[in-house]
Amino acid sequence: ADAALDVERWHTALGAHTFATECAPLSRTTALALVRCYLREERRVDLPMAEEDEEVLGLLAEHIDEMVARLERRAGQAEADGSREAVSGSESDSPSEGEDVGVFCRLSGRSPKDAAFRSPSMRFLLGRYLRGSTMPPNEQWAALRGDGAGEGAAAESDERVRDESCATGLDRAGTHHVQNAEFEAFFRAQVHSLCVYEGSAAVQLLRASEREFTDLC
Repeated sequence: ADAALDVERWHTALGAHTFATECAPLSRTTALALVRCYLREERRVDLPMAEEDEEVLGLLAEHIDEMVARLERRAGQAEADGSREAVSGSESDSPSEGEDVGVFCRLSGRSPKDAAFRSPSMRFLLGRYLRGSTMPPNEQWAALRGDGAGEGAAAESDERVRDESCATGLDRAGTHHVQNAEFEAFFRAQVHSLCVYEGSAAVQLLRASEREFTDLC
């Protein structure tokens, strides 16, 4: 489909008002691989071609890595020119020289934001935000992906987060403070868990998203 509101239709016209964007076609083969992976992993449907699908999605991850590299070069050039082209966040979040570029990956119509709710990265970040962490997103991502530490941190967050945040909030301002703090932390964690630094992480979100599955079908 080629809908008027698909991102590849509007991002060039609004390029001066939005983040630096790279677009690439998605082949039918890749789309079918994403659909089958979602059915296997999220719906527990027994389907053939698992190895072939993983190979196809591995190539997609490599392609996304190439797109990220192009965005990094654009960010570096913008920094050199003094224009500070935003890549993945507000202008103040634009990367400095030597920093990794975090990106938000989506298909034409919608983002895979629903996949964040079940991801280890969201649990990990939610725990940090509820405990008042100020660690930058790229350092959080590095901690998450390093030597399995993210899974352990996510599990620890699941166990400790509620008690710690409620105890702190109730001591200060009561139930309403706790609810506000938890909602703010939840949505911050969702947004930041959609910021990825490598193609394999982007593909993991795409293959786990019911929104993307529905659109591809």
